[in-house]
Amino acid sequence: RMIKEGYITESDKIASITEAETLEFKAVDENMIAPHFIIYVKQLLEDKYGTEFVEQGGLKVYTTLDSDMQKAAEDAIAKYKDTNLEKYGASNAALLAIHPVTGQILAMVGSADYNDESISGNVNVVTSLRKPGSSFKPFVYALAFLNGYSPATILYDVETRFGTDTPKNFDGIFSGPISIREALGLSKNIPAIKAFFLAGGEEAVVNFAEQTFGISSLNHENNYSYTITLGSAEVSLLEMVNAYMVFANGGYFRETTPILKIENINGEILEQWEDGQETQVLDEQVAYLITDVLSDDTYNLGSNMRVSGQVVASKSGTSNNDSMMPDNGVIVGYTADLLAGVWVGNSSGSGMYANASCYSTGGPIWKEFMTNALNDTPAKEFTRPTDIKEVAVSTATGKLPSENTPSEAIKTEIFASFAIPTELDDGYVKYTIDTDSGKIATQYTPEDSKKEKVYRIYGYDFAQYPSWVTGIDNWIASKVESSELELPPALTDDVHTAETMGNAPTITITSPASLSSIETGENEIQVEITAPNGVKKVEFYVGDTLQYTETSSPYTGTIRLASTYSTTTVEITAKVYDNYNYTSESTIELKVIKPSTVEEESSSAVPTT
Repeated sequence: RMIKEGYITESDKIASITEAETLEFKAVDENMIAPHFIIYVKQLLEDKYGTEFVEQGGLKVYTTLDSDMQKAAEDAIAKYKDTNLEKYGASNAALLAIHPVTGQILAMVGSADYNDESISGNVNVVTSLRKPGSSFKPFVYALAFLNGYSPATILYDVETRFGTDTPKNFDGIFSGPISIREALGLSKNIPAIKAFFLAGGEEAVVNFAEQTFGISSLNHENNYSYTITLGSAEVSLLEMVNAYMVFANGGYFRETTPILKIENINGEILEQWEDGQETQVLDEQVAYLITDVLSDDTYNLGSNMRVSGQVVASKSGTSNNDSMMPDNGVIVGYTADLLAGVWVGNSSGSGMYANASCYSTGGPIWKEFMTNALNDTPAKEFTRPTDIKEVAVSTATGKLPSENTPSEAIKTEIFASFAIPTELDDGYVKYTIDTDSGKIATQYTPEDSKKEKVYRIYGYDFAQYPSWVTGIDNWIASKVESSELELPPALTDDVHTAETMGNAPTITITSPASLSSIETGENEIQVEITAPNGVKKVEFYVGDTLQYTETSSPYTGTIRLASTYSTTTVEITAKVYDNYNYTSESTIELKVIKPSTVEEESSSAVPTT
């Protein structure tokens, strides 16, 4: 096979056979460094060059393994081995670390103890198929982002029926309307399932995972349905780490490799790692959106997902067996310089304790390894693509703020250039309310009974899914019943009608007469009122200033003009309110004179005969 593919000549083959005894791979022993890694490399060589040639020896293989990182990985697993077994019922763990750009494998620990037969320690769990749990969710959200959704998109985290299932969140809590940023950060299941449908469903998600992220172990015949979003499909930790490289590497993918160079018995190079072999498989903006969400400290499950002094993106997942006991924990996280994944569980597939989660079991291992491996490595920000845009949006809808959006409900979010929102926020709507009935005002509602109020509206952006709408309706009803939500009135004003409006009051000031003189000091204002609906009150104004209110018939008012009143004329207004709050008013203009002026005018007057 090697001759046929051009890797060696016939003379190379003869030479390798001659020296087979001295060049064969050594058997794995308990003192061997990185035994799972060595066996993994050997298997790759056998798959590529043939078992016969590899066993004959003569190959010199230069690997990518970093001895310091390998030790850090082994130490991290060893540190938490007893704790995980005693507290969480997890007897085994595995870790894989790669460089997020080159794909070179830097550390591989396939089990907690290679020589421990009780945990099948010789089995390399890094390459074994296991359920990844919620660590699969970023792939689904990435496809949804490609379909035009964003971290600001609002999905309702409410009890929802999907087919015959009514799934729950891992914490048993429903959060109501929630952004994708928050939903992914908090690992909410219901929004993730909805994202699965927005992404296009099972076929679209499976094809996307295979073609974009290189996850080849998915079975198209398995009928995963939405559960693939929650990590029901068995994949290897190797595949998961390799797939997360796409996010860490700005949308570029290349196969992980443990090999830098291979030389044959004659020192000839059979293969050599080369830079620049990556392929862009995902829009760089979408890759960055996922990274930005996974690195957002505002929404995460705790310190086990973070590394002090580093900018880190991470996601954990925990799967359950048929008995609903946690059986696999997977966490994958990365910086700009290092990408690592950890699996925790039992080799037999038996469940861990009910309190086990990847955060509590795998998180400490991952954090310990990353902390030690990145020691003395300066923190690096993830590179933001230039096309990414920052836009202020409403937290209620993810849309552009409207005039009704309160300032506290506006935040800045990042968007791919092809998914910038254009619609205005319809999550806050202004209603004109009749203050007498508490219902929506009509054309018959008097102006003095109208009040504008902005209500939070819980909408149905995805009304094409009837079960989603039902779930939202049920959630709204429960929140209204518990007085946690206030909805706008459903009915219109029925207190004010065409009849009551037709009986609106009238008022006329009868004394003093318009354009007559009025003294400073107290003055009586008399009115004449017609009010079929009855009179509630009459208000008396001097200019724009309310001076007196009367609620009893004959509704005579008293106004007072100070002796220092500076103008020579004044407007007096009487305003009547009937029992339905309809109003009418009468205004007159009067001359203002002081009492002394009146006396002088009287004494100088010529008597008439």
